[in-house]
Parts: sequence; C-alpha cells; structure tokens
Amino acid sequence: MKTAKDLITEALKHVGEEYIFGADVPFDKPTYKGPWDCAEFCSWVTYQIAGIVVGCTDNSASITKLEPYSGGWYRDGMASARRVSYDVAVNTPGAVFVRKPIPGRAGHVAFSQGNGKTIEAMDSRRDVTEGNPAHRVWNVCFLIDGVEYV
Repeated sequence: MKTAKDLITEALKHVGEEYIFGADVPFDKPTYKGPWDCAEFCSWVTYQIAGIVVGCTDNSASITKLEPYSGGWYRDGMASARRVSYDVAVNTPGAVFVRKPIPGRAGHVAFSQGNGKTIEAMDSRRDVTEGNPAHRVWNVCFLIDGVEYV
C-alpha cells in the first residue's frame, strides 16, 4: 500500500506547473506535467500513487472519462469515515482540505504536507505551489481511504 508521504512526494514534483481552471487531466498518462486545476491535481496524484479514484463527479467512470470536481471531493470527504479536524489535517501529510463550491464561488482542494503547508494547484497567478492552509475556509478535512497514513 502506498503511503500519504508518497502522495506528497509526487505532488511536490509538480511545483511551478501551470494552473488552468477546468483543465482536463489524462489519468492514463503518468508523465503528465500540467496544466492542472485543484481537483484534477489532487485526483490525478491520488490515482497515480495509490490507484484510487476520488473526488470525481462519478468515481466509477472509466479513467478516460473521469471528471474531478471540488464538489466530488466534498461529497467524498463528507461520506468518509476518516474525517479529521483541521488541526489534525494540518499536521498529517496527505490529509485533504476541501472547500465546497457554492453559487458564485468555486470550491478548492489541497493536500496537507503535515508541516503547516499545503501542496496544491492554487490559481493562475501561483500555479502549482506550496501554500498556507491557515485563515482559509475549509468545509471538510479527511484522510483518503486506501492510503496508509503513518
């Protein structure tokens, strides 16, 4: 079983790659280098490292038809038996922070590095970057089923 630290190691390899809102990411291409948006980034990394589909509008779709979406991440987080508090998430490498989409505002998804930083496809100004989860709205934090957190 792959570990959450493996997720972070993979995610950090993509720092500086381009962000485009709504980017279409090929799950069947392990050498993909962007562009990304937040949900696609987290879903793609999780799939490449752990072989798990999470955060998509239909997690059972073929890998060529997957549509990652922050609302899918929110749904999966709320359904997870592995929900954790913000304080636990910020100190747990590979924990997921999710802001649910609401009318007029997109949601967002980021991985915790476990050291008070995130790794995320942030926006078109900052691209894939390390960020700070503090003072941001997160509606659910959780650990991904099928990933080992040590």
